[in-house]
Amino acid sequence: ATLIQSISATARQQATAASDVSRTMNVIQEITSQTTEGTQTTARNIGKLATLATELRKSVAGFKLPNMAGGETMVMTAEMHAAKAEPAKQSA
Repeated sequence: ATLIQSISATARQQATAASDVSRTMNVIQEITSQTTEGTQTTARNIGKLATLATELRKSVAGFKLPNMAGGETMVMTAEMHAAKAEPAKQSA
């Protein structure tokens, strides 16, 4: 009778442990889903930010910079911005 009680108690413990593992796996699945959703949202927002940065760069490209040494005023054009960005792209 003691052996049967011991087996029964062990079976209950294993059932409890299996239930705990199942709950933990469900929590991990939920966290994984939230992380995936957050990562996708971040990726979309990075794309939007890059687009905004490009638009901003284009919109301010024709503004004049303050007087340079020698009293001349420099106008940044879109071509100058592109030329400045090109070496950075090549080194990356």
